[in-house]
Formats: sequence, structure tokens, C-alpha cells
Amino acid sequence: MLFNSQPFYTLLSITLLVYWFTRSLAARQSILLVASLLFYGFWYPPHLVLLLSLAALAYLATRLIDTDHDEARTWTALAVIGSLVTLAYFKYSGYFLDLFQPFLEASGKTIDSNSFNIELPLGISFIAFQIIAYVVDVHQRKIAAEKNAFTFLLFVSFFPQLIAGPICRGSELMPQLKLPVFFYAHRFFSGLAIFSIGLMLKSVFADNLSGFVDGIYGTPADSSGGELMMASIGFGIQILADFWGYSTMAVGMALMFGIVIPINFNLPYISLTLQDFWRRWHMTLSSWLRDYLYIPLGGNRNGSILTYRNLFLTMLLGGLWHGASTNFVIWGAIHGVYLAIERYITRAGSAAIRNGRTVLSSVARIWTPFGYLLTMFVVFVAWVFFRADTLSDSVSVLSGINEGDLVISEGV
Repeated sequence: MLFNSQPFYTLLSITLLVYWFTRSLAARQSILLVASLLFYGFWYPPHLVLLLSLAALAYLATRLIDTDHDEARTWTALAVIGSLVTLAYFKYSGYFLDLFQPFLEASGKTIDSNSFNIELPLGISFIAFQIIAYVVDVHQRKIAAEKNAFTFLLFVSFFPQLIAGPICRGSELMPQLKLPVFFYAHRFFSGLAIFSIGLMLKSVFADNLSGFVDGIYGTPADSSGGELMMASIGFGIQILADFWGYSTMAVGMALMFGIVIPINFNLPYISLTLQDFWRRWHMTLSSWLRDYLYIPLGGNRNGSILTYRNLFLTMLLGGLWHGASTNFVIWGAIHGVYLAIERYITRAGSAAIRNGRTVLSSVARIWTPFGYLLTMFVVFVAWVFFRADTLSDSVSVLSGINEGDLVISEGV
């Protein structure tokens, strides 16, 4: 059930009407929970069992973490591994099987990767990450484990942000689900306006651009360099409008229910550095990767080399999170490498300026004014790998753009 579909509008309208005409907190929680489960089960009802199972595992584990301090680490690991294994099975089984197929064939064994073409549960990446964050936060005593199972299930399944984010922390969303909310017309209509802006981003910009982008990327070898460049720029706009649109609709919907969830985008294409880009792009994912992957890996606490390694691994895994494809891994690797280079030059350049070292200080001074161009170049080159269906298609797009530039230069 897509946010810009008639069945969803019907569900949202009925839920809002019943929700605001009900005064009991328990009844309102029940209304939101039923709507959330209907929303999730609409696409493929059996996946409701998966959602309920992941929620039940996290709920039981966190209750045990709160009561059995000696085994808290074990229960945390069980819940986190359970979410990761579920995510890996549904999203990555076929991909990793294809990677290891040559080794299997060398040993005389073959497994048909088509047998792993399993129906991917909606929003499984977001659900898994939200559950992992909650479990880790309970383990670290940042929040207390929720005792009410229905409230916790609503936290996991809250339909405005269930399938495309923002990824909500327990400390952000859970308290709001347990407090009585009063109807304020200005808040409701602000939410409606925000929802409408998100719908415009999704339906007007993203959907209309997708036809052009899909046509060019579907046959990159048959397209000119100019067409490939326009399609690549168009995809950068399309993916922003699509993600930003869905996230904005989620923020608006939640506000219509009197609930505030975090914004997810903040004009990422005005970023002067890639680090700033990730402070503005998919912000709840960026903060998740920082808090639950980069910092546990060691962050920047153990010297420059390990910091660069941690940046690279974080972005590499962030790329894989987006999809089971070598292209997504390359997309993450590009971001990881450039973040490391950017960090080295800015820090080394600052030190060189202070110490009067000519070469590095000159590089640092040049780097700053050209930061925007460099950042956007990296971002949009990386988008080619994110959008193209295969690695060979990515190479075709980039080589086609390059050859097109050469033709223009020769013509001039």
C-alpha cells in the first residue's frame, strides 16, 4: 500500500476520523495498531507473522535485559543477531550465493540462486534497524524497556514511518505513544500541509523523472553522452524527491495524529563537504550508522588509520544496507574512500596552515572553495552505481558520459 494510492488515502482518512473521535488513550493506541497492521499486511499478509515475531523477540529480550542484568549481554546479542539474520536471509541470500557460486562449482556443488528469490518484506531494513537501536539503547540504559507489549508493537509498526523511515529511536517515539494527545487544528493542518508537500515531491518530481531516467538507464549503450549525463543528474534529483517525499509525508502524517517524528532531509545538495552531505541526507540513517556502527567500531578514538578504516567500513555496510548488489557496495565504498580523503586533507591542511607548511596548506586553501563541486561530483558519480542495474551498465553510463565529453571537446 503506497502512500500515494487510493487504498492508503482511505485507510488514513478512516484512521484519523476514528482516532480523533476517540478519547481513551488505550483505544487510540489500538486504533493506530490495527491501522498499522492492516497497512503492513495489505501487500503480503504472511509477512505480518515476521513483523510480530521480530517485535516479540525484541520485547522479550529487552524485558529480560532489564530484569536479568547478568545475562543482559546475551539477550542483547540474541535480539540483535535475530534481526540481522532475518534481514540477511530475506535481502541477501541470493546475492551472497551468487558471489560464492564459483567456489561451489569448483567443489562440484551448485545451488540455484533463484531458489532464494523470496518475497522481500516491506521495510525490513528500517524495521530491523529500529529494533536494533531500541535493544542497544535498553542495554546501555539510555531508555527503560517498555513493559506494555501492545505499546511496544505499536512503536515497531507505527505505519507513517514503517516502510521508508525516518528511523525513530525509542526515546523519540515511545513516550509520545503513551501520552494523551489533544487535538489542535493548527497542528493538524500543519501536518496536512507537510504531507501535501511530500506528496508533491514524490508524485510530481520523483515519479515524472523516473520515466525519463528508466528509459535511458534501461539501454545505456544506445544513449548519447548528453542523454546519459542528463539521466544521471535526473536520477540524483529523482532519488532525493522520492526519499524526501516519503519521509516528509511520514512526518506530516504523524503530526496529524499529534505525534512528532524527526525530519530526514535538510537540503543535502547545498553541502560543501561529503561529511556535511551525510548530516543532511537521510539523517536518521546517518545517525544510526554513526551511533550503532561507526562508534562501536572505534570511531575516531584510536588514531587516524583506524578512523579511516571505520569510515570506510561504515559506508561500505551502509551501501549494502540499501540493497543486495555489488553496485550498492561500490556506492558505499566511493563514499567511504572520499570521506577518508576529505578528513585527511582538511585536518592535515589545517595543521599545515598553522605550521606554515606550504604544499599542504595550499591544497587546503584550494580544497575549500572547490568543496561544493568536488562533493557534488562524488555524489553524482556514486549515484550512477546506485541506479544502474549491473556493474557493466554503470561502466557503460560513465564511459558514455566521458566519450560524450570528448566529442564535445573535439567539436569545440
